[in-house]
Amino acid sequence: MGTHILRQLDFAAKGFLAFLPLIYVGCSSSPVESAVANVCVSEDASLVRTRGYLRLPMATDVILREPVPAEERRKLIVVEKPNGTGAFVTAFVTSTDRGEPNRVGVMPASYTYNDLHVYSNAGKVISPDEPVLVTGRVKKSAANCTLDVEEIEIP
Repeated sequence: MGTHILRQLDFAAKGFLAFLPLIYVGCSSSPVESAVANVCVSEDASLVRTRGYLRLPMATDVILREPVPAEERRKLIVVEKPNGTGAFVTAFVTSTDRGEPNRVGVMPASYTYNDLHVYSNAGKVISPDEPVLVTGRVKKSAANCTLDVEEIEIP
């Protein structure tokens, strides 16, 4: 009788081990590739990667006229085309005063578009004319949809 129970336990363990990779794949945190125009079609809290260009929102945005200290979130937009046109999604990127990867430099209270310094995952400053791959979590509310940026890559 003891051998029979051991065989059942061995069979159950093998079945669980065979099922384990499926659990891991189902819980994977690999981002879903998405066009800029389709980011907000994704489910809330889903991890997406989109290709575009990082820009400051329109200068009339009053919030951006105040200095943003390091370790706070900076509001940017990811636009589809290099001239700033096409689809876009609002993105929030953590600011830094130390040039850290996947962050945006702290901007002065009075700034121009040339003051925008975005750092790639490798720590390189990204030119506004360079396309980027932005990975982040979709955040949805009743009023809007944004992207909470986790990684910024140069393709």
